[in-house]
Amino acid sequence: MENWLKEFLDKAKTDLASLMSTIVVIVIIFILAKLLMNLVSSFTAKTMKKAEKISDHVKAQELRTSMTVFHSAARYVVYLIAIVLCLAQVGMSDEISSAVVAAGVGGLIISFGAQSIIKDMLAGLFILFERQFYVGDYVKIGEYEGTVTSIAMRVTYLSSRGKRIIIPNGSISDVVNYSRNNIITFLSVPTSYSADTRKVMEILQKICHEFYEANKEILVCEPQVMGIGAFADSSVNLSIRIETLPMQHWKAERELKLMIKEGFDKEKIEIPFTQIVVHQGDKDE
Repeated sequence: MENWLKEFLDKAKTDLASLMSTIVVIVIIFILAKLLMNLVSSFTAKTMKKAEKISDHVKAQELRTSMTVFHSAARYVVYLIAIVLCLAQVGMSDEISSAVVAAGVGGLIISFGAQSIIKDMLAGLFILFERQFYVGDYVKIGEYEGTVTSIAMRVTYLSSRGKRIIIPNGSISDVVNYSRNNIITFLSVPTSYSADTRKVMEILQKICHEFYEANKEILVCEPQVMGIGAFADSSVNLSIRIETLPMQHWKAERELKLMIKEGFDKEKIEIPFTQIVVHQGDKDE
């Protein structure tokens, strides 16, 4: 009885020591992985900060984008390796090898239900190779619109009106990039049916000329009054073509609308608005 108890205690001590050793090794693996990711984060942050000093805007965006992708890829690789090493410590290396050999790498990925993840990663690579957008670009992706703050291997992050929008790369199909090329917009100006349309067009073109002289830094050319754009229910809508530098179309529209309103007030030109006429019948006393 004493020998059996001694053997049991010795085995328990050995198993406990082995368990504690395994736990310590696993903790060390994850600490090293965390330290490595801290180094990667520090490197990418410093590089992105240096990008702010680059005079070439496109090169600066490319550098910031590559750093965000590198950080994302490094995180996947480092923690995947850490998990594999931890599984090996608990004696599952043979099981992992057997599963890979039996099912193949592709079958193993599919068995984990990672088809969508692979799709997102491949789509992310195509976004980078095709240079659809960079970090810092203002884009419209589907129904979402905002500034690209980060491009990861699997998702893209947008900032829109204080909200952080996360879009899986695999779901990105339609992209409008407002930061790359000059932007052409058409401003519709409502005028009264009773007004002299040709005279109003002349006044509008004069306002457009004054606006161009005061805002050459954001305009590609002088805005042009194109003519009648539509006959609305209560107005004749005149169309103005505006071509601006990237991301300047909103400012140009706001400033030109203000100048048009001030110019119309000065020339006593009425801007029509919807009116509701209520007819009240006579009441019998």
